[in-house]
Amino acid sequence: MSDLDTPCQTSTPLLNFEAAYAAATESCARMMVSVARDTCKKHHLSREDQLALLSLDDDQTGGAPGYLPLVQGMTYMLKSNTGTEIGLVNGAQMVLCGVVLNPKEPDFDRAPGLAPRFLRYLPEILFFQVENPTFLPFPGLPPGVVPIQIERATSFTRHTDLRSKAMTNLPHVRISRKQFKLVLAHATTGYNAQGKSLERAAVVMDAKSKAVDVYVLLSRLTSLAGLTLLQWFPLSLLQQRRQPQMLAEMQRLRDLADELEEKSGAPAYTPLTGDPGDSRCGCAWCRTNADQKWRAPPPAKSKSKKRKRK
Repeated sequence: MSDLDTPCQTSTPLLNFEAAYAAATESCARMMVSVARDTCKKHHLSREDQLALLSLDDDQTGGAPGYLPLVQGMTYMLKSNTGTEIGLVNGAQMVLCGVVLNPKEPDFDRAPGLAPRFLRYLPEILFFQVENPTFLPFPGLPPGVVPIQIERATSFTRHTDLRSKAMTNLPHVRISRKQFKLVLAHATTGYNAQGKSLERAAVVMDAKSKAVDVYVLLSRLTSLAGLTLLQWFPLSLLQQRRQPQMLAEMQRLRDLADELEEKSGAPAYTPLTGDPGDSRCGCAWCRTNADQKWRAPPPAKSKSKKRKRK
């Protein structure tokens, strides 16, 4: 199944929902949907307010989506640092392999082809298969399988964009949400696709896309042979001149780097490692002293003078 990259957040949940339903039908299972639970301590949330909050993008709610489709075998992306010591960090991808429902959840027909089942209660545990695990197996679980639970609620602030008249009179409201900080990774935004290398992808762009978004989406592919454009976009997005503000900022940084080099006698750019071959910053020191061992520049002398005591 091809990955989908979109510059806008609004089309991503729809594409993921359609892909999840198709995958559930293909695997002869019924798709389940985990619905977030939103509360507000100081104000009552009407049904209209709750629907408005559920429709918000996960980037506006601290990474916790309003609706989370659950289909075993599909790939999900973490939106928070759940367990950094075992690689469960923000942006990590893993495959759903099990769902433990709440004991209070009523029985429902699990036949394939039916409408998605919106769960009344949040699932208790989700099990995911991690690719190339570097940690020891959890007790009673196969290697590479990790359990994820909702440890605490996510809080976020929403301004006066809710539909209820009573809520729009408030300057802001603090919402507490209980939901898994996960999203389907079938379709993702250009921001979440940064750092990835894809062999093939279907990209959705339009005239409202920014040049930087187009660059990020197209540069994720290892070859243009795997690129599929699902929507027309004007070629002028790729044929733009560099903005004067950007050119002025680049020149300011070059001048600052040259000034630091002249004062310290060492490169103004700090290499990632001690190997001078890794410091490809393009400055004069790196070009002329690439065979020398890099040394840290001496600390700058403070120009402040001590005040004399009277």
